Amino acid sequence: PTFDFDPIHVGQVVNNLISNSLKFTSSGGSIKISAKPAIGSIVVSVSDTGAGVPKDKQHLLFTKFTQLSGAEHGSVGTGLGLYIVKGVVEAHGGTISLESEEGRGTTISFSLPMNSKAKPAVEQHPVVLQENKQQRMVN
Repeated sequence: PTFDFDPIHVGQVVNNLISNSLKFTSSGGSIKISAKPAIGSIVVSVSDTGAGVPKDKQHLLFTKFTQLSGAEHGSVGTGLGLYIVKGVVEAHGGTISLESEEGRGTTISFSLPMNSKAKPAVEQHPVVLQENKQQRMVN
C-alpha cells in the first residue's frame, strides 16, 4: 500500500517503541515487530515478552513525564518518549493503542492512514516536536 508520512518522525516512533521493549524485556525474552495493512490504514506493532504494565498504570503511559519502573531495569529517562510517540502518530492522523499484562509483556500498536497526505508534524504539533528536540539534547 502507498501512504505519505514523515519518515524521520515515524522512524523515531518505531525507534522509541523498540527501545522501550529492549529496556523492559529480560535476557532470553523476545521482541516482535510487525506491519500489516488494515482497512484504510497500515498498523505497526511492537510486542515484547517483558515486564508488562500493571492495569492501574496503563492510562498514565502516554502522558508527559511518566516513567514506570525504569529504574528497576537499570534505565532512566525523561518520561517524554511515549508522549511524543502519541503526538507524532496523531499528527499523521493515526491512532495508538496498548495491550499489556503484568509479567507477560506489552504490545503497542499504531496506525497510519493510507492514501492521505499527512500535514508536516510541525504544523499540527509544534510543542511535541520541540519537546522531542529537548529530549534528544537530554539523552
